[in-house]
Amino acid sequence: MKLNYILWVAFGAALVSLSACKEEPIVEPAEPVTGDFLIEFEYQWAMNGEPFALNTELHHPMTGDYLTFSTFRHYVGHVELQDPAGEWWTDTEAYALFDAAEPDALTLRVTGVPVGDYTDMRLVLGVDSTHNVSGAQAGALDPAQGMFWNWNTGYIMV
Repeated sequence: MKLNYILWVAFGAALVSLSACKEEPIVEPAEPVTGDFLIEFEYQWAMNGEPFALNTELHHPMTGDYLTFSTFRHYVGHVELQDPAGEWWTDTEAYALFDAAEPDALTLRVTGVPVGDYTDMRLVLGVDSTHNVSGAQAGALDPAQGMFWNWNTGYIMV
């Protein structure tokens, strides 16, 4: 009887330990839901057939005026992307300040973009009206960038 009891206990223990050895399914890493989107700009500005360059005198062919730019900066932002179904995704916070003195720094980084295909893009050259009247901002729109009118509480677009 004692031997039967020991066999039954051993058999029960084996069943419990085997039932605890359940194979777990392998979970594949999830596809990213969002990512970064880089928009790289390349400018080819010219006036009267002459390439644009800072600190170079430009001649206006119709008025005869001369103009020299020592600084040329502008904002780009408020990115909208359209998917094939016609739905628009918008990032109103993505802004970059481009400076002609830094021609290699003409990239706008948009973060949190849903992964997918897009067929169209819209963006704002300058600052949209909501941000323009909302006072001082952060990042590219920080007044420390030198593109904010302190006397009129708005942004210098170009």
